[in-house]
Amino acid sequence: MKKYCSIYFSAVVSLLMMACAGDEDYYLKDLDTHERSILSYSVPGQIGVPLFTKTATESKVVVFVFAGSDLTAVKPDIQVSYKAKVTPASGDVVNFTSGGNHVKYTVTAESGETREWDVEIREFSFDLGGTWRVVNHQYYYHVAPTETWGWTGTKNMKDKLPTASAADDDTFQFELTGATPEGNVYGTFVHHAGDDGKTATYIYSKSSVDFGYKFKKLPATNGTWELNFATNTITFNKGQATSAVSLPLEWLDGKQTLVIPFHPGTIDPTGDQDWDSEEIRYSTKFWYTLSKSE
Repeated sequence: MKKYCSIYFSAVVSLLMMACAGDEDYYLKDLDTHERSILSYSVPGQIGVPLFTKTATESKVVVFVFAGSDLTAVKPDIQVSYKAKVTPASGDVVNFTSGGNHVKYTVTAESGETREWDVEIREFSFDLGGTWRVVNHQYYYHVAPTETWGWTGTKNMKDKLPTASAADDDTFQFELTGATPEGNVYGTFVHHAGDDGKTATYIYSKSSVDFGYKFKKLPATNGTWELNFATNTITFNKGQATSAVSLPLEWLDGKQTLVIPFHPGTIDPTGDQDWDSEEIRYSTKFWYTLSKSE
């Protein structure tokens, strides 16, 4: 008997849920959506991701392309809000040169309300280009993060790893060679070892332990790079054994200073109470600070 009651109860609940869903559809069927946004905008040869601005007074999209791109017959792919329509439509050919590199779009919501969007195409500026000089090389640590007596700090790499000072006169030169179908840019770089002819190594001053396995991320000579705009990260020597992916880049001083951070890998404390060594082993982030010299 209990079995049949259970089946009957389940059937009743299911019917009630279907009825409620039907009622909801009934009451919502005459409600129109008011959203009228451009959600995505892409063009052939686009570099990076678009910049979107949406305020009470401004609706704008900025797209970047290489210098010399043909802007007279651009065929964009556009996605707009649910049940909204855009004019000119996605896939319609537009001429950006006739409007000073701007095209006006009108997005109409299902409710009939409209919003005008300004789409601008700008020439891509290669901020990474040129020669960069190493001005700092530091790491951040958090010793015993699960303990109340743990501590944190930031130190210069060479304070505990003197051989890392070889990086102090190093320079990097970045050259742009192309872009991926996803809009990432890539190229080559040259790592100059400086007047001393040496690149950084990471030998601990007290015990001669080599911490290169944590900090040896930047290639010692030349190689390739790829900049991912979506994640704001750079990959060195992609697809190779020496490949290294940065954490998100930090641009400072009007993009005249660049911080390239990395994750040093797994924390590996020894518990030997050599606290200088533990700070290195508990490092959670390290970085190169570069200053543009050319």
